[in-house]
Amino acid sequence: MIRFEDLVIKQDLYDLETFEKIKEKSSELKELHEKTDLPGLLNDIYASLYKIKPILKKETPIHLQTQKTIIENMLKTNQYKELHERTKLDEVGSAIATVTLAREILKNEEVKIGIRKDEVAREIKRLEDEITVIENLLKNVGIEGERRRQFEERKKQVEGKLKEIKEEFKKLSDPDPQKIRIAIRKAMKQAENELDRVDAFIPSWGTEAGQPQMIPMEEKAKLAQAIINDPKLKEIAELAGRMKNIAISKQKSRIKHAQDEVVDITTGSDLNKILPSELVTIKHPKLKLLFYKKLIENSLMEYDLKSRETEGRGPVICCIDTSGSMKGLKEIWSKAVALSLLTIAYRQKRHFAIVIFSNRDQVSYEIIDPRRDPPTKIIQALKLFFSGGTDFEEPLTVAVELMGDLPKADIVFLTDGECDISDEFLAQYNKIKRKLDFRCIGVQFNPHYQSDVLEKFCDIVYVYKPDSEREILEEVFSL
Repeated sequence: MIRFEDLVIKQDLYDLETFEKIKEKSSELKELHEKTDLPGLLNDIYASLYKIKPILKKETPIHLQTQKTIIENMLKTNQYKELHERTKLDEVGSAIATVTLAREILKNEEVKIGIRKDEVAREIKRLEDEITVIENLLKNVGIEGERRRQFEERKKQVEGKLKEIKEEFKKLSDPDPQKIRIAIRKAMKQAENELDRVDAFIPSWGTEAGQPQMIPMEEKAKLAQAIINDPKLKEIAELAGRMKNIAISKQKSRIKHAQDEVVDITTGSDLNKILPSELVTIKHPKLKLLFYKKLIENSLMEYDLKSRETEGRGPVICCIDTSGSMKGLKEIWSKAVALSLLTIAYRQKRHFAIVIFSNRDQVSYEIIDPRRDPPTKIIQALKLFFSGGTDFEEPLTVAVELMGDLPKADIVFLTDGECDISDEFLAQYNKIKRKLDFRCIGVQFNPHYQSDVLEKFCDIVYVYKPDSEREILEEVFSL
């Protein structure tokens, strides 16, 4: 654990233990902490992001001047204020942002100059401390003879080394604070982007009552690690983050409902529904930390309110073609749509399923209850890519089976292929479709699409073009 004297932000033992706990769950944070030449920098960045009101120490040792410059300038930026709103009391969010900020800041040349100067200052302090110890021994312990001569000789050696180090310190240039501030602002933007990628996997709905959905720290840490280590997931998350704005807008304009009847007691993090017995703990000096912990972990006792919105609709099912020709932007776009549909399923209290298909024998699916299952459950499906041929009958069969007996399901079918389906299959499919009253929207990525196969089983088919993207998304997200 880091020493308090290596920190420039006021922290207590609880803060240090919190950082140690989250560091053990993040290999990125742990590796960076072991490599950095500023041992307390990551603790200070994390504390600045996690604590509600971080405070700088009044006095800073000479060997922590660069660390102080970084933290001081970080706290003054507008970007910090925006980032802090997202990370305060969020252990994993603070850890994700800490890794990004520290990695980018430590690459800056001005910071490297400052670190070198601080290292020399640290060595000066170490040598001065050693001289003080030797002088106290010679003065107070009464060492005589050969032993005393050895200590006196050691003191001369240290004094000589100290003189050399102080000369080196004088020659070192000071880092440019303005260039450090520029590096900090750039790093802040990248940290925002990292958090956006993680949030794209979490089916939250901003500041509405009952939102956002909070997930356990362990699950969010796994999710962040998976996204950071997988370029494909990063691309999907970035695109899904932009799509979710359209999804949220369409759903808000489509459904407005009230929650007005208490039917049970449940757990959650909606401050509008929390029981009075939970709220009183926030004023207790010893229990308020427990309140914040339960808030983060979505485990506060709250009223379960009955909604006027009609429930009982079937699942939202997203079928994604992963034949060889879909590789690239078409795959990324399709899977970003799937993530956004997961958000809609969360809003409508519906199950969600993703069906990944290619050849007849290459079909895989994942069923997700977005209000109970962790967001990491969808990751393996999003990473899967068969790269085979194309068959429509098998994924449609799976989609229909996933509906069970629930009416009014919705299928979104994304492909760039053109394969036929049998009349026998189509007759059976349409029979079930009439019975369950489900809807199917097709998105065709082939700009030269001529076949009418998709029209046989879809209610509407869109041919994807960049200039028609928003129109397609608005239709898909109006489910």
